[in-house]
Amino acid sequence: MPALLSELENDGFVVPNFELSNLKVGQEIGSARNGNLTGDRDKKIFLIIDGFGHNMVEKLEERGRDAAKALRKAEDVKRITTVFPSTTMNVLTSIYGTMPTADHGVVGTAIFLKEAGIMINCIAMAALVNPKGLGLDTYDAGLVFPKGHILDGAKKAERRVKVMYPEFITKRNGQWSMFREENVIPYTSLTEMLVRMAKEVRDDGCDYIVAYYDVFDHIEHVYSQESEEALEEIDATIMAIDRLMVPLLKKHGWNLIITADHGQVKTPKQGEDVLEWNDPVMDLLTMPPWGESRALFMQAKEGMDAKLEDMFEKRWKEHAILIDAEEAIRSGLFGRSAVNPAVRYRFGSHIAIAKGSHSISYLFPGLKAKVFNAMGRHGGLSKDEMEIPLIIY
Repeated sequence: MPALLSELENDGFVVPNFELSNLKVGQEIGSARNGNLTGDRDKKIFLIIDGFGHNMVEKLEERGRDAAKALRKAEDVKRITTVFPSTTMNVLTSIYGTMPTADHGVVGTAIFLKEAGIMINCIAMAALVNPKGLGLDTYDAGLVFPKGHILDGAKKAERRVKVMYPEFITKRNGQWSMFREENVIPYTSLTEMLVRMAKEVRDDGCDYIVAYYDVFDHIEHVYSQESEEALEEIDATIMAIDRLMVPLLKKHGWNLIITADHGQVKTPKQGEDVLEWNDPVMDLLTMPPWGESRALFMQAKEGMDAKLEDMFEKRWKEHAILIDAEEAIRSGLFGRSAVNPAVRYRFGSHIAIAKGSHSISYLFPGLKAKVFNAMGRHGGLSKDEMEIPLIIY
């Protein structure tokens, strides 16, 4: 293992295991192969539950919840890892594109888009500071997201494919553009999604389904993964799957593969540092930081690397570890030991990876820091963020 990855593990971080990861699952799905990560049936449903960390499987078991008993019906329940950064825009782009972060460079929700000369929110494909001012979908999503390849293998094998996605997401651009050419079934709730999924299985409506459910992640962001609200939501989700889908799978010859994009860690208010626009560290950077508060990317001005590292060590060593981006790339942290030259700029010169429950957020001029008592975040390399389940029925 490269020295940097060993150092990160020694510091208590969890680094991606690419051979046992959601990216590898996506690549198997994309090639239409049967295997240890995707089951032995040619007909498959691949469901991603946003924010579903392996910690929630453990909580269900510890609390003796019915969902824990339901999961025992699965052919296999594995602990796997996600990729880094452990954030939705990066991970889903990797899974749907069947490529590592090194190839696509979507390292977070906030990225610098050099073609537009502006920092953007790549969910909204609009200016990060004032998306309403320019309007959603101001920029072409093709400037950020690659074409989706997760259904290529099924199509080549002449299997009928469908995509199930929340309706409100299908009405906007951003990452959804990876599926713009597919046969889409939009839905508004979990039960609607599962009922329509069950109809596809019963009525032989297709052979391959890729589905995404986002509500659980939102619950964790608002209440944290330690909350009663989060536990009840994932319990209800698993029980609904058990009731509406599991009895149909063996009868009709399907595999259901469930995993996640990431887990979440609880970040109390006192664990957040705010980096303001007029902070002295900004004099050492070429532009504002980007990415996520748990994995913050920075570009040092020429000749300022040592000063940035020294300042960071003095101010934030208890809150985060600062690593050299080029060393991180060479170590394979992003899935390859080199990145696509066209997106190299998105990796910057340094990456601040949060420790414990801390985070570091950049506050743009004119904005005020959000006040919260406790909330969930992700993007970093903690166990709660990086370890996710793989459930195969």
